Amino acid sequence: YKVFEELGGGNRPVLDDTGKNLIVRRVLEKEKKKLDYFGSSIEKTGFVSELKSVISELLQYGITPQQLGEIGENVKEKQQLSAKLKDIRLVYKEFMAFLSTNYITSEEILDVLCGLVEKSKLIAGSEIIFDGFTGFTPIQYKLMRLLLVYSKGIKISVTIDKKERPTGHEGWNNLFFMSKEMMNRLIAICEEEGINVDDTVCVDRDINYRYEGAKDLAYLERNLFRYKGGVYTGTPENIRIYEGSNPKEELQYIVSEILQLTRKEGFRYRDIAVVTADLETYGKVAANMMKQNDIPAFLDYKRSVASNPYVEMLFSVLEIVEKGYPYDTMFRYLRTGLTGISRHDIDILENYCLAVGIRGSRAWHEPWKKKMKRSTYQPELETLNALREQIMAPFLNLEAVLKDKEANVRAYVTAVYEFVTALHSAEQIKALSECEPAGNEYEQLYAKVLELFDRIVELLGEENVSLKEFNRIVAAGFEEMKVGLLPPTSDCVMIGDIERTRLDDIKVLFIVGVNDGIVPKSDNRGGIISQLEREELAKNHMELAPTARERVFIQRFYLYLAVTKPSKKLYLTYARVGSDGSAKRPSYFIHMIEGLFPGLKAELITGEQVDETLVTPES
Repeated sequence: YKVFEELGGGNRPVLDDTGKNLIVRRVLEKEKKKLDYFGSSIEKTGFVSELKSVISELLQYGITPQQLGEIGENVKEKQQLSAKLKDIRLVYKEFMAFLSTNYITSEEILDVLCGLVEKSKLIAGSEIIFDGFTGFTPIQYKLMRLLLVYSKGIKISVTIDKKERPTGHEGWNNLFFMSKEMMNRLIAICEEEGINVDDTVCVDRDINYRYEGAKDLAYLERNLFRYKGGVYTGTPENIRIYEGSNPKEELQYIVSEILQLTRKEGFRYRDIAVVTADLETYGKVAANMMKQNDIPAFLDYKRSVASNPYVEMLFSVLEIVEKGYPYDTMFRYLRTGLTGISRHDIDILENYCLAVGIRGSRAWHEPWKKKMKRSTYQPELETLNALREQIMAPFLNLEAVLKDKEANVRAYVTAVYEFVTALHSAEQIKALSECEPAGNEYEQLYAKVLELFDRIVELLGEENVSLKEFNRIVAAGFEEMKVGLLPPTSDCVMIGDIERTRLDDIKVLFIVGVNDGIVPKSDNRGGIISQLEREELAKNHMELAPTARERVFIQRFYLYLAVTKPSKKLYLTYARVGSDGSAKRPSYFIHMIEGLFPGLKAELITGEQVDETLVTPES
């Protein structure tokens, strides 16, 4: 972006994942009759996001629709793969045609930058430092080649054991394969371009400065996944393994230990982190437990908006008009709590509708005259009709626009916006945000919904689509929408994902849920292109994201990076029984740690470890 400021070229708006989903959905609707393989799949939940991810991957790895077509010709004997590539190429080509003059994807930004590197005085006068990278995609290597040629100089930090041969090619089973691959490819680029490579500087000491006073952690860093056959001869004092009966017990122990560390041992909350490979099970429960015990914590997790009441309300409204006021959808809409109707009144309405059989558009548009049979309680028809009119008032204009066959997407969105305005949604969201613990999430969501409406109008405003198709477009937009929270304070416990959460200067790390199938995470993702098909494409020199087998080794490297973060204490915990009641086994990683440290055995979490005087029972 600094180069764009200097030379221009970055003036086309960047399309985010939500925008990509909208366009992919529109392309699928337009071209569904031409889709031989995926034609029957386009209405399946998650299919649009899956196809969008494939297109993003193709863009990221610099594969054009033309190249995809050529590869499709090469794999004609693989009929299923060939049919998939034909459909993907069709959608990809139409997707790119849609963007050609107005937008650019985030993956294409580097391509634009590549065209400007040669002219940039900023780059010519700069020494560029890359830190924390474990590898690059083909388009990133293309940029690196240009930066190596035209910049003043480049320095790259790499995580690798000093005893490794950087030029070796042992394969993915080597812990530092990604680092070595990156070094090899960059050195090859330098040789091709005639660029001098300075001597490699190895930053190393007998004891890493972070582990002074923690010899067992230093030994772990130097020997984990190295298969040297040695073991730690002392007693490990800074590594602990605990076994709980279930995830809740694991977290109770961790909360108790955090209170001990901060109140009795002088640690700050910001010195402590809790990470897991299963945030769905552990994340929210951990955050709630810490809140109950007045521990400031930040859950580094972006939530899907699909289950949010506001999004549920919007989905229900569109479905009500599309499907003609079905009973279940109508009351799903009313029970979101955002309609201005009290729960008591909704109960009365529902009892009446069930008793007299109120269903369908006509029943909701006409006055109600029937009385409930065989009921001791007879609500006033006047009261019921007043509630019906209050509910139907905002629907009248919305329904007129959504059923107008001449109306375009802009008119649809305007009508939906006027509907939510009539419900005073902004005020209701504000009230919810003040009384809910995750209030910031509600405020973010309201703003994001307005952004989605703007994006739909911007991309598809003048298009004429059916109501059913419009509803699918809106659903595709919400499919990619996620909201996250901001840390409440700089001094808080970080709760995050073992791979994605960035941890700096951590002294104490808890890794929870170290169970088989979680660490390493089971990779059952089939995706649109299967693992066998990816291997077939690799034979045809089509480089894509790592396969399932390769991701296992990548997870191992990220696990190594995680356990070597803390400078003072490392805790590993696992459960005997999962949150669903199924029996669980400890991960192989637990046995590996016990093998490296013969004096270390898993301890059962008991009342002695969980200080009941410190931990507040869950409400």
